[in-house]
Amino acid sequence: MNHSTLKANRKRTDSTSDLLQVPGFRLLWISNGFTLVGFQLRNMVQGWLALQLTNSSLWVGITNGAPALLAIPLSLISGIITDRSDPRRILSTVRFLLALLAFFTGFLTTTNLITIWHVISLAMLAGGINAFGLPASQTLVFDIVGRDRLLRALALNNAGNAAGNFLGPSLAGVMIASLGIDSVFYVLSIGYLIAFVTAILIPPDAAPRTVVNTPLIRGIGDGLRYTRNNRHVGWILFLAFLAIFGSAFLSLVPAYARDILQAGPVGFGMIMGAQGIGNLISTTLVVWKGDIQNKAAAVALAAMVWGIGMLIFAFSRSLVLSIFCAGFMGMAGPVWMSCLHTLLQTTVPPDMRGRILSLFTLTFQTVPLGFLLGGFLAENFGEQTALVWSSLLWMSSNILVYIFARELRTID
Repeated sequence: MNHSTLKANRKRTDSTSDLLQVPGFRLLWISNGFTLVGFQLRNMVQGWLALQLTNSSLWVGITNGAPALLAIPLSLISGIITDRSDPRRILSTVRFLLALLAFFTGFLTTTNLITIWHVISLAMLAGGINAFGLPASQTLVFDIVGRDRLLRALALNNAGNAAGNFLGPSLAGVMIASLGIDSVFYVLSIGYLIAFVTAILIPPDAAPRTVVNTPLIRGIGDGLRYTRNNRHVGWILFLAFLAIFGSAFLSLVPAYARDILQAGPVGFGMIMGAQGIGNLISTTLVVWKGDIQNKAAAVALAAMVWGIGMLIFAFSRSLVLSIFCAGFMGMAGPVWMSCLHTLLQTTVPPDMRGRILSLFTLTFQTVPLGFLLGGFLAENFGEQTALVWSSLLWMSSNILVYIFARELRTID
C-alpha cells in the first residue's frame, strides 16, 4: 500500500472520528439512532400484532399504512414550523410523545383490551407525530456538520440505525415468542425516552441558524413555488414517492415468515435482522468512503439491488435464501436514502431547508402507503404476485427517472 493510499485511509478515519467528537452531532446521532430503530421496530411488531388479531395480510398493510393518513397533511405544516422554530425543542417533544404511545400500546396489549382499531389508531397518531420529527432531525444534521461532511454524517446516522435494525428485530422475534408482544412495546418506550433525553441535551449553540419569520400559509406557498421552479427538487421528491413500490415488501414479510416459510416470529426476526446487517455493511462502507460521486447513478443502482433482492425473495421457499435476499436488499437502502438526502440538502438554500425536507417527508409517506399496497395485492392476488409486480414497478420507475432526469445527473 503506497503512502497516498495510507494518507487517504487515515483521513477517512479521522473525519469520521471528528464527527463523533462534535457534542451536538454525537447526541443527535444517539437520539436519532434510538428513534429510527424504534420506527422500524414498531412497524415490525405492530404488523405481527395485526396479523395475530386478524389473520390477514390486508390488515397488516392497513396497520402499517395508517401513519400516512396523518403524516401526509401534517408534513406541509411541519416544514415551515421547523424553519420558524428551534428544531431541538421539536425533536424532544416528538420523542417524548412517541414514548407515551408505545407504553400505552403495550398496556392495552397486556390487559387484553387491544383491538385492530386500537392498533391502527395508535399507528396513525405515531405517524402524525413523526411528521414533525423528520424534517427537524435532518435540518439539525446539516446545521451541525455543514455541507462538506453531510453525506458522511447522514451515512453515520444510518449506521446506528442499521446496527439497531440487526439487533432489534432479532431480539424482538425472540421476545415475541417467549415474553409476548407487549414486552416489545415497553422496551420501545424506554428507547424513545433515551432519545428524548439525548435530544434535550443537544447544546443550543451546536446548530446556529437563522429563524424564518414568514407567516405559516405564505411559508408553505413559498416552499411549493421553490419546488416548482427547481426541477431537480421535483425529481428527488418523485423518487421518494416511488418508495410506494419498494416498501410493499415490508408488509408481506410477516405472512411469508409464518405461512410460506413456516418460520414463525423467530424466523421473521431473523429475516428483518438480516436486512439490518445489510444496512450496517452498506453504511459502514459509505462512512469510510466519505462521499459518492455521481449520486444519481448510485440511487439507480441501489434501486436495482433492492428490486432484484425482492424478486428473488418472491420465489424463495427457503429460510436461508430469504435471509440472504433480505441482507442483499438491506445493503441498498442506506445508499439510496443518503444520496437522495444529500442531493436535496446541498442544493437548497438554508431558509428553505425545513420546508423542502417536509415535502420530502410528505412524498416519502408512500412508504406506509406501500405497506397498504402490498397488503391489498397480497389479499387479492397472493404474496408472490404482489412481490413480483412491486419489484418490477420499483426497478423500472427508478431507471426511467435516471434516464430522463438530466438535472439530477449533472449534480456532483
